[in-house]
Amino acid sequence: MIQAQRRRVNQKLYQAELLLKAAQQSENELNLVAWQQACHEAALNALEAAQLAFLREVAAVYRLPVQAVSRPEDLQNLAEERQQRLPELQHLQGAWRDPVHPLSRLEPALKALRQTPAADEAPQAGEWMPEFAEETQPSLIPLVAEEDFASLEEKQLAEASLMLKALKELLQELREQLLEQ
Repeated sequence: MIQAQRRRVNQKLYQAELLLKAAQQSENELNLVAWQQACHEAALNALEAAQLAFLREVAAVYRLPVQAVSRPEDLQNLAEERQQRLPELQHLQGAWRDPVHPLSRLEPALKALRQTPAADEAPQAGEWMPEFAEETQPSLIPLVAEEDFASLEEKQLAEASLMLKALKELLQELREQLLEQ
């Protein structure tokens, strides 16, 4: 059971890696942005699946019911029922909560992907909209720093690559802890 969960984690990490590499390789320039967006979304979903698979791997190591785990809280509750401590789970949750750690950005990124776009509010009849009045808007040319030339999609892919790298490193460290027990 442990090996099956470990393979699942590795499979999802590899899928995320392949998707992030594939995002950089588009044969059609017209579809590049759509392709990058699709790869980004799929990679984030693969990272989320890898995290869940790792939670189940930890459950298998501690001989807890693997299928009962779908969230970190489930694993924590199962461990508490058996009066077990799960330092790996605490370490993983610490990374999720640490605002400096790249993994802390995974959940917000997933929420942003899954959020239903809100419709723009239309102005009411006779309502004045100052943002469209030419005399109130100075015509300035914004200065752009060189690093701002990356597209939104390229920035998202770079962030997803950081998350993948951080998750791989963290899981390697946690797996070493599991083996020491």
